[in-house]
Amino acid sequence: MGSAPVGLEDVSKYPALFAELARRGWSDTDLEKLAGRNLLRALRAAEDVARRLQATRPPSLRTREQLDGPGRKRGP
Repeated sequence: MGSAPVGLEDVSKYPALFAELARRGWSDTDLEKLAGRNLLRALRAAEDVARRLQATRPPSLRTREQLDGPGRKRGP
């Protein structure tokens, strides 16, 4: 995405967006549809990237330790 509307620079701003839409009269059902459809769009885009990468290069055989280095923890 090249640019975003002011106040919607990243997904951390989505709660404010949904609150504003609710304030403007959007129903819970419509908000659920918006959230679900956005998730499906993002998943489809990720699948498209995976297909493109699979077609252009072989899978990586490196382990997480090889990628991150020994002793480095990931996640919580």
